[in-house]
Amino acid sequence: MLEVLISLLERIGILLIIAFLIMKAPHFRYLLDYEAQRTTYVYYTMIFGLFGMIGTYAGTVITEEQLVSAFWLPRITDGQILAPVTIVSVIFAALLGGPMVGIGSAIIAGVHLMWFDTTAGIASGLAVLITGFVASYTYRFIVSNHIIHTARATYLGILSTCIYMILITVLVRPFEFSIDAVTLIAVPMVITNSLAIIILTMMIRTTLNEKELGVAVETGKAFTISEQVLGYLKEGLTPKTAQSIAQMFLKEFRAVAVVVTDTEKILFQTNDFLKEHKIETLFEEREVSQAVSTGTLQVVRKGNGFSALIIPFSRSTHVAGLILLYFRETKHIRSVEIVFAEGLGKLISYQLGLLETEKLRVLLKDTEVRSLQAQINPHFLFNTLNTIVTLIRINPDQARAVMVHLANFMRLNLKLMSSPLVSLEQELVLLESYIKIVEVRFSEQLTIDLLIEDNLTYYKIPPATIQPLLENSIQHGLKKKATGGKVMISIEKTEENGLRVIVSDNGTGIPEDRLHSLAKQQMASKKGTGIGVFNVNQRLMALLGENAQLRIRNLPEAGCEIKFYLPNLNEERGL
Repeated sequence: MLEVLISLLERIGILLIIAFLIMKAPHFRYLLDYEAQRTTYVYYTMIFGLFGMIGTYAGTVITEEQLVSAFWLPRITDGQILAPVTIVSVIFAALLGGPMVGIGSAIIAGVHLMWFDTTAGIASGLAVLITGFVASYTYRFIVSNHIIHTARATYLGILSTCIYMILITVLVRPFEFSIDAVTLIAVPMVITNSLAIIILTMMIRTTLNEKELGVAVETGKAFTISEQVLGYLKEGLTPKTAQSIAQMFLKEFRAVAVVVTDTEKILFQTNDFLKEHKIETLFEEREVSQAVSTGTLQVVRKGNGFSALIIPFSRSTHVAGLILLYFRETKHIRSVEIVFAEGLGKLISYQLGLLETEKLRVLLKDTEVRSLQAQINPHFLFNTLNTIVTLIRINPDQARAVMVHLANFMRLNLKLMSSPLVSLEQELVLLESYIKIVEVRFSEQLTIDLLIEDNLTYYKIPPATIQPLLENSIQHGLKKKATGGKVMISIEKTEENGLRVIVSDNGTGIPEDRLHSLAKQQMASKKGTGIGVFNVNQRLMALLGENAQLRIRNLPEAGCEIKFYLPNLNEERGL
């Protein structure tokens, strides 16, 4: 029995070496990921079928008189029982390649065993066929998420060995000889088959771990490079930034030279190596022209002492430039470098696209804010001109005074509207100019009180923010109050070192059906266009964030309160 065990261990060792070599084949990784093409499955079915046939010829033969353990057995005759390692090869095929490869290789190896035309050969062939179908049927139970469960696979190996022993006992005659042979080979076959399966699962896990580790390293490397490149390209594609990019690629790819270009000229090259290869005619080369026109990576393999990878990167929909990596020999450009470089080019292009999108977003936001600010002037002017028209008929002197104050207000307003944010001090000067206009018209109808803490002038606020809120209180809240109208404007610090601005009145308040949507959408009415409050809210949120939005409520006693918060921008920026 010990001699049989040693002989089988030798055969299993050889088969494991062959399995290890198969695992190093490039297409084998696709087989492990179950992403292979049909031709690959056929290819590996034939390989594992041949693998099983070799296991037959390298098996150990038991006769009534002796043990034959020659490495190559030309034939099995009657009176001989084979202890093959073919069963292990079929289990290998099913676990590695799935049902298609498992059944296919079992048919090849099993039919080959039956071809010996002996009862032992037929029994062995049937055992191999049954093993192939059982392994394929239980494949989903044994393999989960690319991981082979070692214990379950070992049970399969023991079960297959037992099936083989049963068939030998049933089919091979004389019966006493089959019993003696099974007694001799059963334990060694169970041990060697189980050991082979355990080692195989460890080899597969190691292969998968190597792959995942390699992917993780290359992915991390790609993100690091793209992040650094993006940092350089934020400053624009200049000779200085091109130099930094070239030196980084020179280090990461271990190239002999790197060239960075835009679509028209060379911005930087790392050393004098390229002078030997007519770098001045770079843009006349076919591969460079193709990279610029198609935006796809180009591989240049030349026999004149260098090869190159040409990596295009894009901004928006157009190629913005090229990164050329030069190598002394073609063999230095492996498939891993090509895939890595291609992915890196796409990643840089994607990052540049995000950068371009962010620039457009900022530009759009600035345009939107300026558009909102531009609406303030016509809105205020419309309401004030209506007031002047009324005053001209009933009090020309007051109309003249309002026009003077209006001119001062518009002059200051135009000056402030050129900036998205102004100091609170400037905003209050603008507000006081507006209050003078209001006091001329409504001197006997309302009073306006300002309650402002000291030393708050360094806070920033969108220009013409408080004035439209005051105007809204007068035009809509206090219009029907003949006397006793009051507006309170208070500005005070909060515990978070921001500002709380409150505009409240004792007017009629806001109808409940309009209260919650007043600042969120433009509210048209008979008295105006409804731009004012909505405009203010949009500018506050666009420039200072969601926390700065208007909060509107009706007061219990009477009137309305509009409140918003201003952050301390200097503190947020660490100034």
